[in-house]
Amino acid sequence: KEGRQAVNAYNSWVYAGFNFFLGVVPFLMGLVDRDVSARCATKFPALYMSGRLSMDLNVAHTPDDSTDEAFFRAEFDRDRRSRAEYEAETPEGDRGIPGFSDTERENLHGHNFQVTLDAEAAIADDGLTFDYNILKKALKQMCDDLDEQVIMPTQSPHLTIESDAHYTYVIFNGERIPFLDRDLTLLPIRNVTVEELAHYLLETLLKREEIAVLDIHQMVLRCASGEGQWASASWACDA
Repeated sequence: KEGRQAVNAYNSWVYAGFNFFLGVVPFLMGLVDRDVSARCATKFPALYMSGRLSMDLNVAHTPDDSTDEAFFRAEFDRDRRSRAEYEAETPEGDRGIPGFSDTERENLHGHNFQVTLDAEAAIADDGLTFDYNILKKALKQMCDDLDEQVIMPTQSPHLTIESDAHYTYVIFNGERIPFLDRDLTLLPIRNVTVEELAHYLLETLLKREEIAVLDIHQMVLRCASGEGQWASASWACDA
């Protein structure tokens, strides 16, 4: 008598089916995958920041990123304010701001900054604190005023600023750099860094009449120029 079993055939079909269904998904994804269009990347620059700045799978940054991540998880995730103050003191890297010293500067280039604001206020009898749109509109207007502008610091010890009937000149180490008034915004800061911008934006926000009348107890404004490159400025009501 001859005995037969279906185990071998069953195993073959299981292995073949497993490999097929496991491989068909990435295969189909590869067929439909395509690069993001330049128009889409320009319209939503924050979504593709890691790719533009070579943050993903960057061998040079991997050891530092891993160390920072472990340190943040161990020491700072429990205290948001402590983490913010620590990162505000962390060097940003390339910021493209002329005048880090009397003789050295980087070439002029742009950054995309992001601004967030946390506000703390008492809840009124109607269950509300205040109209959030007041803060949103004020922040948006302040950001719009700086959008697509060349920002220069007026309090930098390394720069001199002059103007005539046609141009405003930023003078650095013998270089006389001309700008049209429509393209240039001068800010009362020492350097165009996220640290300085965070404090400038918060101080400017507090001076607005529609903000001063709100019953806000505390505000924390954060300014970022990239992932892990941000600083904060805080304010608390004395009363």
